[in-house]
Amino acid sequence: MSLKLTAAAVLLLAGASTTSAAPVSSASSADQCVSLGKGAFGYNSTGIPIYSNNPPATYLSLKDEHVVASTTPQWQNQTMFEFFNCSYTPPPYEGKGSVATYQGHIKGPDGNCVTVDRLESTGVLVKSEPCAFTDDSSLGNVEARQHWQFQLYSFYDYYTAVFLGNTPGPVHQNDAGWGGNYHFAFDGADLAASYEADNPQTGKRDEQLIGQLGRQYVPPIRQLPACKLVKVGGMELVNTSTGEVQPVNAGRTAAFPYGYSPLLNATEKAEFNFFQCDSAFMGFDSDDSNIYGHFGLNNTIFGGGCFSRQTGSLNNYIIEAAGACSTDDTKFQISQFYHLSKTSDGKYDVNWLGAPKSDSQKDWGWTVFKDPQQTDGTSVVLVDQNSTAYKLRFSN
Repeated sequence: MSLKLTAAAVLLLAGASTTSAAPVSSASSADQCVSLGKGAFGYNSTGIPIYSNNPPATYLSLKDEHVVASTTPQWQNQTMFEFFNCSYTPPPYEGKGSVATYQGHIKGPDGNCVTVDRLESTGVLVKSEPCAFTDDSSLGNVEARQHWQFQLYSFYDYYTAVFLGNTPGPVHQNDAGWGGNYHFAFDGADLAASYEADNPQTGKRDEQLIGQLGRQYVPPIRQLPACKLVKVGGMELVNTSTGEVQPVNAGRTAAFPYGYSPLLNATEKAEFNFFQCDSAFMGFDSDDSNIYGHFGLNNTIFGGGCFSRQTGSLNNYIIEAAGACSTDDTKFQISQFYHLSKTSDGKYDVNWLGAPKSDSQKDWGWTVFKDPQQTDGTSVVLVDQNSTAYKLRFSN
């Protein structure tokens, strides 16, 4: 008999090991249990919509042979657990919404199995113990204290995991996450199981255990904490040789007409802002005189955009506001991260950084460019790595 999965289930299993072609024999052998895949083990799936790789509320890990809430940030790789299928039951029907059901065990990173060692009890801490195999296929060919049922519902990008204990399976083949009478909660940081004879498990997502296996597990991108507005006002450009001060406004440039850039001699008055942002990727720490973060336009007429350095020919030096700043705390911050420094005369200078702190690179300066294509009399204010000719500062 060949294994039949829905097209959606096949896609969800991409990158993870597939199951055996048919239910295994009752022979007591770990070799007959086939990996469904290795990935992150989690608790509480309420925040995961259909067809999504969003993380669960809590990832799980191992500490002192106990299954515990992970302290690893969600954007970092989590402890890997492996789900093993020892007894496969095909979906009752093919198509959208189908459910494939597996019985077996969960192996932790230490090579042992996730275990509830006191059956039909309450507040039992979930542990990692040596795997124990049997010849009882109704219990997934493992001892009851390690007997789990996994289900892959074609709408969701994870496996549900319910603990069946000594309840023969499969159960609730049409209902992913249903089965048995065990409920999970945290006792401090430890995951604990409780048997409730009069309260069957009905797929309650706020206490659901899941496995994001193989390609199902995608660590979320690290996000910036909320940035804080620290400065709003007009801008001016100061010639460091002559002391001449010119007001800076904003408009579109001929070279890069897709957003707004700081301009001299522009007719539309602009208001600018600076947000303090704490970026682990960029690595800068703000204080009273040195603030790091995002620089942009405050006017709704300009879309309230965030200045980001562009690339390509002249555009290497243009900063342009065409939309909101990225909140991904990754290399994408480089193009939009600035230094707001308080000077001895109480003014606030703005400079583009151009690199994370670890690169030990000095702030970029500013220069002025009169583009022959620009016929409205304006000049664009550009970033320049080596220029000390101008200072760009808030006028208030």
